[in-house]
Amino acid sequence: MALRILLVDDEPHSREHLAALLEEHPGVTVAGSVSGGAEAAAFLRRTAVDLLFLDIEMEDVSGFDLARHIQSAYPKILIVFLTGHVDFALDGYEFKPLAFLIKPVNPLRLERVLFQAEELLGKNILSIDLSAMLAGEVDGSTYGSFMSYGDYE
Repeated sequence: MALRILLVDDEPHSREHLAALLEEHPGVTVAGSVSGGAEAAAFLRRTAVDLLFLDIEMEDVSGFDLARHIQSAYPKILIVFLTGHVDFALDGYEFKPLAFLIKPVNPLRLERVLFQAEELLGKNILSIDLSAMLAGEVDGSTYGSFMSYGDYE
């Protein structure tokens, strides 16, 4: 079963970049891509999703305010916060997101988030073994740090 994703970001190029990265994963479906809180709320009333990529700073609503609503109305949806400002990440830990991703999104970090979502939701979406990457090393290359709620518990 595919991992169904909703992208919420008021920057069209950020949504397009993330959607393009997600298209590389056959077990992932971008169910929707919207620019703000009202559109996201309307979309979620008519379409089920597993994972929400949510920009923290948008014109019409704070990503944190939207996350509060979504967690109340749809508690099974996993949230990944997107931000261009690392400083915002600390404020978001109260929501226990799956992760924080810094824009532009790094493909390897995105891969890890998808793997974590797959594990939490019991879906089998990835076709490669990421255990070496999660250990921090693949083919002798070391990958940078990754901000995830679970890393700080």
